[in-house]
Amino acid sequence: MFCNETDSLVETFFIFPLPQSCCPTEFTAEFNGETRASTIGRSDESAMLYDDVLAQNDFGVLAKIIEDGKLKVDVGYLKKGEKCKVSVSFFTTMYNIDNTSILLFPAIPLSKFKHALTQSVNLKIYDTQEIKAIQTPDSASSVIKLESNKREGSIAIKSVSIRTPLRICIQYTQ
Repeated sequence: MFCNETDSLVETFFIFPLPQSCCPTEFTAEFNGETRASTIGRSDESAMLYDDVLAQNDFGVLAKIIEDGKLKVDVGYLKKGEKCKVSVSFFTTMYNIDNTSILLFPAIPLSKFKHALTQSVNLKIYDTQEIKAIQTPDSASSVIKLESNKREGSIAIKSVSIRTPLRICIQYTQ
């Protein structure tokens, strides 16, 4: 979530480092009590529409894939005190090591930011195989839930640093 605490209109952006085997499908932006969902922009036309919205001093959001498979989400314009929360949905495949799959979110280098930035993670897991456990060694504040059908689960982490990789392990019964 980003909040404009200045007296000026602010345009900002978020960079989401995504795992290599990941395909972002949708993003949502919550702004002034409204949630706007959209697909990921893949054309120059999307960028032109975003620029047109900003030229009218209106709120706009644009998500696009940039180098190295990162997702960049541009947000603008936010007035003083306005907040915007951005969420990204994606599909991914994970490779098994014995009966465990590991999902790794890369870290952002320390040199990129002055401040200790954190992110929240809400991951929903669906699989055709029966899941034995879902774990993460990287956050003591995680809430993990495995559904009774053993093929669905979720993990929610309120605050994890973007400066260190986030590892999520899914262990299967077979």
